[in-house]
Amino acid sequence: MAAALVLYVGLRLLRSDETRIRDMLSAMVDGFNEGSPSRAISGMDENYVEETTKATRDEVKQLLIWLYLTTRDDTTGEFRLRIAVSDLNVKVDPDHRKAALSFQVQFFEHRTQSLQPIWRVAVEAALEKKGSWNLASSRHRSIQGKRPF
Repeated sequence: MAAALVLYVGLRLLRSDETRIRDMLSAMVDGFNEGSPSRAISGMDENYVEETTKATRDEVKQLLIWLYLTTRDDTTGEFRLRIAVSDLNVKVDPDHRKAALSFQVQFFEHRTQSLQPIWRVAVEAALEKKGSWNLASSRHRSIQGKRPF
């Protein structure tokens, strides 16, 4: 049992920076889909700014709380929005202190027993490694559909 634990910890420590960044983004997506504002912003640095809208980390969290409270199914009470990430590209600088991330986010709305795509955006983000990887800033552009909030 102890050997398995040592192996698990060792493998986690040996993960590449790219894998750590992908895992961070995956946890944020899971947080959004589960309705957890804190988890949805967990990969954002305290000084994070979304450059397109000039929103800070705290403002993003407030928006998420508002969304979770107001975007619920009338019958079930469940959060109606979901997101999925695609076309993920990670580039880590040679010094392993900064990275660039690009991806697309598809927003879905749960309607009549199915998820309907409603908005797709392209995102570019800058990351910094301060112990762990964090989003320092990002910007987005709409590709398709209409923003649901």
